[in-house]
Parts: sequence; C-alpha cells; structure tokens
Amino acid sequence: MLLSVIVAIPTDQFIPKGNLKMERKLKNNKVNFNLSKKIFSNLMKGVMINKNIYCGKTNSILPNPLFLEIENNYEQYDLQFKMAGLEIVDNVNFFYLVDDKYEEKNKLSIVNKNKIYSAIIILVRYITQDCGKLFESLTNIHYGFSEDDFKDIDAKVTYLHLLEKTKLVNVAGMIKVLFDKGFLLKTKKDKFVLSDSGKSIVDEIIIKNKISTDEPGSDNAKEISVDKQLESGL
Repeated sequence: MLLSVIVAIPTDQFIPKGNLKMERKLKNNKVNFNLSKKIFSNLMKGVMINKNIYCGKTNSILPNPLFLEIENNYEQYDLQFKMAGLEIVDNVNFFYLVDDKYEEKNKLSIVNKNKIYSAIIILVRYITQDCGKLFESLTNIHYGFSEDDFKDIDAKVTYLHLLEKTKLVNVAGMIKVLFDKGFLLKTKKDKFVLSDSGKSIVDEIIIKNKISTDEPGSDNAKEISVDKQLESGL
C-alpha cells in the first residue's frame, strides 16, 4: 500500500538520489515519522486518536502527542490517506478514518457502529440509572467504573439481550471493545472513564434522542431506552 510506504519508511530511504528539490521539501517537513507509524497503525485498526490521554505517572489527563502530530500536519496526513483511498476525519476532539468510497463522514470507520453505540448506551444507562451514580463517575479519572460495577446486570434481561444481539457477549467484552477502540481510558486504579471520543458519542446520542444524563430521580432525568436505540439504528 502506498500509504504504508510513505508513513513507515525513514525519509532517507525513499528520496531519489540527486533529487535535491524533493530532499529540501522533506527537510522542511515537520512530520514526525516515529509518531506517524503509530498513527497509521492505530487508525487502520479503527482506534480513535483522542485529543487527550491518561498519564499514570501523574494520574492526570494530558495532551495526546499523536493527536497533536495530526493537528499540526493535517494537510500532509490528509493527502497521504487520500492517496490510499481513505479519509481522516477531524471530529474536533478526536480523529478517525473512513473509506471515502463507501462511508459517510459522520460514520465510524472500521468500527461496528451499532456495537460501539450499544456499548455506550448500556454503560451510561446502567451506571447512572441502575447503579444510581452521577454521570461524573464516567468522566472523572478520580472516580471511574470497573467490571465489578456490573455484577447485577444479569438480572436485567434488556441489557443481556442487547449484549447478545450486538455480539458484545458480556460486560467484559463490552469494556474491552470500548477500550481497544479508544472510547475509554484506563486509570492506574484499574478504573475506566470515557475518552474524548466516548464523550462525543454520548453527546451525540443525547442530542439525537434528547436523553438526559442528570442524576436519577431528578426532574430532568430521562430513561435511556436501549431497545429503542437499537431499533432506530442508533
């Protein structure tokens, strides 16, 4: 694939000898080839490149070097992916790929949309409504959630039905998919929180379906109907 050659091979290995004009351009190129390899690998696997990442050493949220690399050299990355028939989509707080021949820009590429959205819906509804926790527990690194929080989910037929229908299988599978694709961050306490892309999907679902994530029992709280979400194509 042409793109993999451009991204992965060190600069001095593909500059035609004697082509000083091209060499000068590449010397002025600010692309970090070490980061570009990671960017290419992650995006091709359907992993979201979020604006922020979790740092275990400082137990804090820090800017993501991969995101900054794309942001600072967007035109060059955009061109490289287009040469391979792909398009890198800038969703403000994260980047992802789409196949420009078959997918619309607002669709997640290489990621099963129904699976991801269903997992997010189960996560938000169960933690905020069935467990009675604040939405902040899904976004604040000092709180977070773990698989243990879902110990009573087997009693909820609707959730089990959705997990089976979307081939998430179980809670462990659900969390793994979200984490592997970059929709969750994992803290040093083995807790998970929504990443930039995860929070973006929650916002999208809320806007589309006018769903509230306010504290259960409050006047503004509304129930997320997982069946309705699945039937409407999320």
